[in-house]
This record gives sequence, C-alpha cells and structure tokens, in this order.
Amino acid sequence: MNGSTPVPRQVVLIGGRTGASFSPAVWNQVFAEFGIPLRYRSHDIAPQDLPRAVATVRDPGVAAANVTMPYKARAAALADLRDADTERAGATNFLVNRSGTLHARNTDLAAVRVALRAVASSSALLLGAGGAGAAALGGGGAALRRVVIADRDEAAARSLAARARGWGIQAAAMAWEMVPAAAARADLIVNATPVGMDPADQRSPVPDGVLGHRPAVYDFVYRSEMTALQAMALEAGCPVYDGLAHMTEQAVAMIPALGLAPEVAGAIRRATVAVAGRAPLTWANSGSTAG
Repeated sequence: MNGSTPVPRQVVLIGGRTGASFSPAVWNQVFAEFGIPLRYRSHDIAPQDLPRAVATVRDPGVAAANVTMPYKARAAALADLRDADTERAGATNFLVNRSGTLHARNTDLAAVRVALRAVASSSALLLGAGGAGAAALGGGGAALRRVVIADRDEAAARSLAARARGWGIQAAAMAWEMVPAAAARADLIVNATPVGMDPADQRSPVPDGVLGHRPAVYDFVYRSEMTALQAMALEAGCPVYDGLAHMTEQAVAMIPALGLAPEVAGAIRRATVAVAGRAPLTWANSGSTAG
C-alpha cells in the first residue's frame, strides 16, 4: 500500500542457548537510534534443525545471521561462499544473505586482532579447541606464535594444534589436567571455552593461586557481572580483556557487510554499556597494559 512503512528485514542469532545473549538488545537499540529498517531476533535451534535454520537465512526478509555455540563449524559448511577468515578458522559466526546466496564471515577473528594487536607473548595458553579457539589462533598474530592448547576433548586439541602448526605457529596440545601447571607458566591465557557463562556455575577454567606472575588474561565469556576468571585475574593484578570487549569488536566488524555507516560503531559501544550495565574490560582500563 502506498505510504506504508516497509517491513523491517531481520538479523537473526542462531545457537543452542541464545537467551543470555546481549546481541538482540544491543543491535535493536542501535537500529532504533539510526532508524535502520532491521530487527534482531534470536532462535534456539536443536542440532538436527540447523540445516533448516540456515536455509531460512536465504529468505529475502532476512539480511544476515549471527551463529554462536555450538554451530559455528557446521554453519560454515552450509554456506555457499566462505571468506578467508572463515576458511582459516573452519567456522563462521556471521552469515550474510546476498540475494539468496549465503556468504560466511568470521568477525571473531577481527575482534581477536583488535584485542591482541599490542600484546607480546612468548608462552601462551589457549583453553578451548572449538570455533572460538580456532578464531583466537587465526587472528592472534604474534601474540599466539608459541602456544599450548588444552580442551576436555584431547583429540580436538591435538587437531587444532596440528592446524596451527600448518600456519607457522609453534603449537602443542596437552591434557586438561595439565592446565594449572601451564597457567602458572604462561604470560598470556586465552579462555575460549564457555566456562563462566552460566551464572549458576561460576567455576574458573584455571584454579585460584596460579596467576601470581600476572599474565595477560583474555576471556571470551561475557556477562553483566565479571566471571570468576576475570575477577580472580583482576585480584591478582593481571591485565584483563573480557568477552564484553570481544563481543563489541566483533559487532563493529559486522558494519560493512550490513551496509551501515561507520558512525554506527560508536552506537554499538554505547548500547553495549547500556545493556550490560558496565563498561567492557580492556587492557587499558583493567589497571595495566598487556605486553
């Protein structure tokens, strides 16, 4: 009908447990501020329903989709085209609909590059060998040139270490039981596991008392409150970069593919603080500078 308001296209979040995600509230605040005809919605998907959920992103009414745990690798395989970062990580967190063709991107790598661009490390510990762990290695640059990888799935850790060696990284896998000893030696600890995400289960992936040497701690997990790892690291005087900062940067990296103006980046940062109720932890504002 003439003069009618166009129906907003959707940006969707596909994952196994999306209820705790800040992305819908952050993005919808940004879309409203700029009058952008997009709306962000989340969808919890059972594993057997992932192909159908990805297929719906091809609909003209859907502009793009974010993909979160545990589907990043499978979603990459279901896309039509994959950018270099997606191929490197073997996973996608961002599917863009171009006239029914799905382009897979990985803005986690862009966020990792921002986080670690000024970090110098000679001995890093990476916790987690899934899509987030692969993104950490893929975007880590010089900060992750020598790394040991631990995952409760030791085969996954060995597989990721082998891939990393193909990228020129000195990488080795180790058993999860060795994490305390490795953490006590590392000068950079990257948590790319979901440990700390559940408010009812606030364990830390590394035990108390092993951070006295003040390594840099990069924790992908975000919540309104700090995780046990983040709080423990700050108490020990470690520089900390948290998942809220990571989430902000991966969202900013989505701007070009969504065809949005560069000034949207500032709105994303403001909306993140408003939704989370606190500022992200970065190397600069956590009390020290990494490296």
